[in-house]
Amino acid sequence: MVALVISAVAAVPGAAAAQSSGGVSSQDIAARDQLIANQENLLNTYRCLFNTDTAAVPGGCPNPNTDPPAGTYTAARS
Repeated sequence: MVALVISAVAAVPGAAAAQSSGGVSSQDIAARDQLIANQENLLNTYRCLFNTDTAAVPGGCPNPNTDPPAGTYTAARS
């Protein structure tokens, strides 16, 4: 039984190599961190927009008639 498992793992060298190296590059980590930061900024924008859970927004919500929270995207106002 053990010999079958060992031969199955040996037949798929790429899988074993990916596990031994960790399979996560620093670029993957940087991309994930940027995605999380973007999601947090969007969440904070909506918190301020809908005046919900605003105590969780770092630095608080700005005056809605002036500026959005730092780091957020805003469409051109007409």
